[in-house]
Amino acid sequence: MLIAVVAVVLRLPAFFARRSLVFDDGVFGASVLAMRAGGAPFREVFSSQGPLFLPLAWFGDLVTFRTFDSPRALAVASGVVLSLATYVAGRELTTRPRALLATGLVLCSGSVLWTSAPLAADGPASACAVLTVALALIYRRAPSAPRAIVIGVLAGAAFAIKSLLVIPALVAVGLLVVSRRRSTDIVVVPGIAAAVVVLASIPWGVTQVFDQAVLYHTDAAGTRVPLENLEVVVRALVARDLPLVVAALVAVGAWLWHRGTGRGSDEPGAGAPSGRDPGWIGRLGAGRTPIVVWALLVGGVLLAEHPMWRSHVAHLVPPLALLVATARVRWPTLAVAAALAVPVWVVSMQPLLLPAGPDATEATIGAALRSLPPGAMVISDEPGIVWRNGRRPPDRFVDTSILRIESPRRDLQITEDDVVRDAASPRVCGVVRWSAKRFGQFSDLGARLRREGYERRFPSLPEPRAVWLKDQCRPNGPPPPAWPARRGDRATATAAPGRSPD
Repeated sequence: MLIAVVAVVLRLPAFFARRSLVFDDGVFGASVLAMRAGGAPFREVFSSQGPLFLPLAWFGDLVTFRTFDSPRALAVASGVVLSLATYVAGRELTTRPRALLATGLVLCSGSVLWTSAPLAADGPASACAVLTVALALIYRRAPSAPRAIVIGVLAGAAFAIKSLLVIPALVAVGLLVVSRRRSTDIVVVPGIAAAVVVLASIPWGVTQVFDQAVLYHTDAAGTRVPLENLEVVVRALVARDLPLVVAALVAVGAWLWHRGTGRGSDEPGAGAPSGRDPGWIGRLGAGRTPIVVWALLVGGVLLAEHPMWRSHVAHLVPPLALLVATARVRWPTLAVAAALAVPVWVVSMQPLLLPAGPDATEATIGAALRSLPPGAMVISDEPGIVWRNGRRPPDRFVDTSILRIESPRRDLQITEDDVVRDAASPRVCGVVRWSAKRFGQFSDLGARLRREGYERRFPSLPEPRAVWLKDQCRPNGPPPPAWPARRGDRATATAAPGRSPD
């Protein structure tokens, strides 16, 4: 219970933060508002994540009574589940104090907080993956058919939230299940997992899910840059996870010391059958080996994927925390490391633990959006500023990321024509440009909006930020045009870079 309370308390400042804390926070917050209004994921509401993510976010919003901040409910729940699952996994691997150490490292992980306080898919995906590993560790100790069924359901759910980055955890789960050599369970677990993914996709259309959750990312993939990715991972860990980094360095030092002195680890090889040779399969599933495999595979994915975002580093934290907790490190040494690292961590986490209010530009734009008629829609390349000021964009514009603007697929892409077309709808009363990399690429946007009856307000805003408002708008009028469903069409042209002085 105390673990859950601490996890919630750490996330409350971000839950109530007036600003959108990261881009994804705004995207998924706007997506939840679109689903409140009846939009369906992958059909009306674009979704770049797995088929289970937005429905879970919708459910979290529903059970917290659809308040202003309710779209972030799933993030907070994910942080609680992830922390508790880490403790359960730790108890299967080591002693209670060491399991609490692993939990503490996850609780104070900045990478985890940044994906489970603001709304992001990495938080619930990691929570579900770690919970699956924890149950698989229990299964290793006491295998049973009901546990195998639940493992299959959780594995499928994790994959249906965010596929690529949970695969390493699912490999560890596979090692744990296979090591018990129960042939029925070995078939049941992946079969149920696959069924969960298919069943989660069918309501929204398997083709639409595949296009948005898979092809959208593969179209964006470019040349792998492992050294650049490594730099991003290291910088993220040092900036956000200094307690874990210091503890890991101490653990490695302790391991090298004991190897040099010929002393073995004091941790038992949990789960290994006694009295006979377990074979190579049994050895892969014994002790900490599945956790080591999990950590190594996450590291490999982070180095290989493109594009790789800092939020993905959160998936590396739970296996590293478990490995640190099971290492042979003396408590006084860890106490000294914590005394050095925790104060620095507190300072680095200030944006989440004590979020700042809107700056002058955000306050000006926010006041303009709040002054619009009730029910007015607003299009922006920063959906969070729309959501956090009581408005919502048309369903097509809940995600206005650079990947959508640069997508070669016309049915997934956002162009200047799309912005102007939806802005012409009577329900849309404002357009906000925030980023030079997103709507700033649309060189003729200001002039075209003027022809649709928009007027640019606050010309003194720093470029590229701009606000266009339309006086003659009717929030109860006809909805914006339907999302074009030309599957597989390739974009024939892209907007010229640059910005209109408008």
